[in-house]
Amino acid sequence: MECKYCHAKMPDNTAVCPKCGKDNTKDDLKVLKIVTLSLVCLVMLALLVSMVVYGVTGKSVFDLLNSTEPTTGNGGSTAQTEYKVVTKDGLVTMKADAIEPFMNTAVVTMGEHTMTNRELQLYYWMTAHAEKNLDLTKDLDKIVYDKESGQTYHEYFLKTALESWQKTKVMADEAKKHDYQLAADVQEYLDKGMKEELEYYVTMYGYYYPNLGLKDVDDLIQMNFGPCMTYDAYHAYYEDYFYSTMYWSEMYVELEYTEDEINEYFAANEEKLATDYAIPVTKDFGDLIDIRSIKINVITKKDEDGKTVEDWDATLEAINKVYDKWVENGGTEEAFKELVAKNSADENTKNSEGLYADQYRGSLRSVDVRHILIIPDTTGATKDENGYTVYTDKAWASAKIDAEEILNTWLEDPTETHFGELANKHSEDKSGKVTDGGIYTDVTVGQMVKEFEDWCFDPERKTGDYGIVKTVYGYHIMYYVRADQEVDDWVNDENRKTGDCAVLKADDAYYLVYYMTSEPAWHRYSRFGVQAEKAEAILKSLIDASPYTLNEDDMVIGYPAA
Repeated sequence: MECKYCHAKMPDNTAVCPKCGKDNTKDDLKVLKIVTLSLVCLVMLALLVSMVVYGVTGKSVFDLLNSTEPTTGNGGSTAQTEYKVVTKDGLVTMKADAIEPFMNTAVVTMGEHTMTNRELQLYYWMTAHAEKNLDLTKDLDKIVYDKESGQTYHEYFLKTALESWQKTKVMADEAKKHDYQLAADVQEYLDKGMKEELEYYVTMYGYYYPNLGLKDVDDLIQMNFGPCMTYDAYHAYYEDYFYSTMYWSEMYVELEYTEDEINEYFAANEEKLATDYAIPVTKDFGDLIDIRSIKINVITKKDEDGKTVEDWDATLEAINKVYDKWVENGGTEEAFKELVAKNSADENTKNSEGLYADQYRGSLRSVDVRHILIIPDTTGATKDENGYTVYTDKAWASAKIDAEEILNTWLEDPTETHFGELANKHSEDKSGKVTDGGIYTDVTVGQMVKEFEDWCFDPERKTGDYGIVKTVYGYHIMYYVRADQEVDDWVNDENRKTGDCAVLKADDAYYLVYYMTSEPAWHRYSRFGVQAEKAEAILKSLIDASPYTLNEDDMVIGYPAA
């Protein structure tokens, strides 16, 4: 899974991102249904195609698209194609027509569930493909995964595949026991969209790379997950995955908690909460706020000279019509959500009913700032573990003197124009800012290195402010131009309440903003933590109550064609 906020990888069947700590609140549930897992489908499909091509050619899709070299490869499982196969006697070589009779043999039992060799092979290679730096054409039973225990990669992949199947089946059973239904668009994707997209990729790669030998969707799947693999098995895997993941996300946020539990969690994890997440989760941080918005980009027109100009009056008229329609439809959050898809130009939230979750003061603000970068001399410099240059103390001291001299020159004529001229002359910013006055426009929280960002988003910052900031890149002479903060100011007004709605102007658009709810950051993150612990305990009890047995005597796992 991928976190919908910070895009970090998340363990399957979890709701709280281990990197940013964010979860899907009740108001986020429909967003999760509509966006997150639909996008997961597309991401996994793209990864499938990419891994297929890499496994056959040794090149990534991007390498191939930029290469004129002919490709080579073997399509799906022809009867005479030979494969390496894992059996009870170790690795053997078998032809595809000899493997097929074993594929429907049940080799794992868990209560009423059985797992066939075909399913096991799919789970096995799903696990294996997560190891990005391992040559999967090698004999995995001869490569050690854990030196301390002597566990091989084959043993690790097999154990992980079995535990993943167990976990997915247990959670899917819970979903079905509670009559859980997949969101309509996800069900439609499973019923139709998934196969259509796989067929598209078969056609595309068949045209551009005919030597890959792809004839149909089964070929595409077999080249990645081994011989005799079918679309039906692939589809069943993801149907269980979606049921378990989506149900778990909904069940998770329904778990009850007490204020005592939240306070106890915060006390026990205060240091971690303050340092391990994208924001400092402390009792001083403030609230996290959830809003919905509809964006109308500025409308343009031709003036009397034929030039394209912005028509803000027409844009305001357009957003006011949306507002009037919202009032006419009842002025509720549901009415607002219904207007998003038809009216919003914001591609980031158009398919999530306009949701912006977990906002805080400054997160909806953007600034324009100019800077002049002075990079220290690299003589005697080294690299740290993150690849950043480590300059000598002497180089830093010299760079600081240079920065101060340039700042003093600017102070003789402290205008924005003069600052831009000095930036063009002195800045060493390699991003092209040395020719446009050192300007950065629409800078938002999380975009720049911390020290640079802290200076820009100081609550007291105002037009004309200047200073010198030290970062890992060097010394930055700063000039603050302006902020686009009307939306941020409105959202963070201490008197704001649920149901408030307003038309607000930004640099490039008008926004209709609906205020949903707020919660202190420390409380929200601690609540997530309490619910995560409860969810993990429930899952563990379900898994403990559902042991599985493996019949290795009948096990057959085919390798993808080398």
